[in-house]
Amino acid sequence: MAAKTRLSSEERRNSIVEAAIPVFAQKGFNGTTTKELAAAAGISEALMYKHFPSKKDLYLKIQEFCCEDKDDDLARLEILPDSTHSLVICFYLFLKRVLDDDTDSLRSLNRLMLSSLLDDGEFARVFLQNTCSRWRAKMITCLKASAANNEIDMLIDEHYLNIWIFHHMAIAALVFRTPQEPVIDYGVDNTKLIDTMMTFGLRGLGMAPELIKEIYKKEELEKLIEL
Repeated sequence: MAAKTRLSSEERRNSIVEAAIPVFAQKGFNGTTTKELAAAAGISEALMYKHFPSKKDLYLKIQEFCCEDKDDDLARLEILPDSTHSLVICFYLFLKRVLDDDTDSLRSLNRLMLSSLLDDGEFARVFLQNTCSRWRAKMITCLKASAANNEIDMLIDEHYLNIWIFHHMAIAALVFRTPQEPVIDYGVDNTKLIDTMMTFGLRGLGMAPELIKEIYKKEELEKLIEL
């Protein structure tokens, strides 16, 4: 029988973090025991404590891991010119990422966010600050450019609340679909759901139906953003 490969300290820490994410996601910080975390990682509690002196230390490392600023999609968006067309691309890619990804990692992240909101909100706060601030900044500059070109007729307030409202609309749909059996059956597939949200959101920003029809062409958008 081949000998087991010995993990380096960094590799062991990373394996513990990855194993702990679904456990914290399922039970929350307070409902998770160190025994459960060690079992999920396939190690003893003593070895886990060697790498993470406390459950809080491990949770903070997970927060750091999930909130790393490593967004290739956003990097591509940031080099686009500020325009109405780029605004539509930003919104579409955001919805695709939120609603069209049904991976275990995304489900775990959703549950971590929900458990954080029911606790002190710190994980959710840091995650939004690290992952949404640059997205929102690009959307705002595109929104300003669109308003300057008279392509939207909304009054832009200083807090750009409509962008947050668009974000919340997508997240709310995601939350209700978090359980294995979704709480709400929208009666349509993801493609139709995203289409509906895009039209609703862009109209909410004050974009004319004719302009939406002209710009919102999924086939062209997907080729452009290389989905």
